[in-house]
Amino acid sequence: MLTVGRSKMEETVPRRVLRLIVRFHYALHVLVYGIAFAIAWRSAQGGGGKRIWLALPEAASAHLGMDLGTAIHAVVASAIVFAFAGACLRTWRAIQAERSAGSEKGSRTSASVGAMLQTLALCVLLSWPAACFAIVAIALLQFGLLAGERRRFPESHYPENSSRISDSQDSHRTRLQAGGSLAAAGWGRAVAEEIFGWGVAISFAAMGWSYDAMLVMQGVLVSLGVAIVARGLMPKRESPLVRP
Repeated sequence: MLTVGRSKMEETVPRRVLRLIVRFHYALHVLVYGIAFAIAWRSAQGGGGKRIWLALPEAASAHLGMDLGTAIHAVVASAIVFAFAGACLRTWRAIQAERSAGSEKGSRTSASVGAMLQTLALCVLLSWPAACFAIVAIALLQFGLLAGERRRFPESHYPENSSRISDSQDSHRTRLQAGGSLAAAGWGRAVAEEIFGWGVAISFAAMGWSYDAMLVMQGVLVSLGVAIVARGLMPKRESPLVRP
């Protein structure tokens, strides 16, 4: 019943909207994070809206009797785990896409889970209203991407394209193997595509224990800038499938 309900919901989303979400998904993610951090900044300027970095430990200390220092350690450690888990999932998905010559069927779910984990890590740097906005907006984007994949890779039409997909994948693997190791090529592009995720994880791991949220945010912004430049310099992956 859940699958039927999800299918009906996906049918209500216009194809053009899904196409735009799939095409500009990276820019949309950056936009959501930018708005969320702007909301947090305005809340801080207004004298309210503590960052979850401190608000959650204070709540745990007040209502659960936890030591404040222990609670802060738990929040920072959780953010680090979420950030690294999200980066690993998204990198694994990018490797699968690279090895399959751009056919991303079946790997979108891991990327979406990775994006949500990454968002949970970033929420530590936000106020509660900004964090709620980020989580809801990113979740809606993941739904749009999943719906776009289902329309891009319809099960009923997939077999008739299997021969063309297989030929393209074989050609892609041959080109990669001619230039070096298939695994090395997949890892190289995958890590380059996920520089932002790894930058977020490293920023939390390296600077999170300083308990300076602004320092971590600077690391996140630097990672974003490097990621945008890297993605702009990378050649586009050819896809053997017809776009929605």
